[in-house]
Amino acid sequence: MELDIQIYGLGVLVRRVEPTSPAHGILKEGDVIVSFDGVKVGCEGTVRFRSSERIAFRCLISKKFSGDSAELGIIRDGSYMKVQTILQPRVHLEESEDSIGLKLMAKARYSLASFKGEQIVILSLVLANEVNDGYEDLENQQILKFNGTRIKNIGHLAHLIDTCKEKYLLFEFEENFLAVLDRERAFCCLAIYPEELWYPERKICRFAGAIRGYRRQSTAK
Repeated sequence: MELDIQIYGLGVLVRRVEPTSPAHGILKEGDVIVSFDGVKVGCEGTVRFRSSERIAFRCLISKKFSGDSAELGIIRDGSYMKVQTILQPRVHLEESEDSIGLKLMAKARYSLASFKGEQIVILSLVLANEVNDGYEDLENQQILKFNGTRIKNIGHLAHLIDTCKEKYLLFEFEENFLAVLDRERAFCCLAIYPEELWYPERKICRFAGAIRGYRRQSTAK
């Protein structure tokens, strides 16, 4: 089915499909979900709610019961299609939020640096701002790449952001998670935050969240 011009600019990217999910084999990594049960999903992951208001599209999922079906409108390889899937709770390992933080700290403390000055850069939280719509639940994630360039340390990330001329700021995290921000909108947000909230390394403002760098231990004595 050819793409309808009305669905351009809509949808959220499927970055991974859990092996235990009923959607495994139905959805694929790289699909773009543009509708849920006929309701259009915006590119920031929201749906229309009460006239001009919008809300995260997971509210539609929360109205379902385990075992209910849902119709998803998706774009795959440039073609639009509809698929049906069953909704089930995620299957978690026995792992608490605290243990996730401990794992990140263990990586920072005990992993050996591959070069001098290497840091693990962590996005610990996302601030409430229109430019961050859709990423509110992103926290305690290691930033691996920025616009395709692997991050060396927090100063390196600051330099890449500061000198970026691309239309979008693309952050790549572990588990194939991506965060994309409009560069002009993101930089306009800098003015609303006082400099006290900026980090010293080239003054990274927390328009995308609290970004921290943990230095890896070196083997040098």
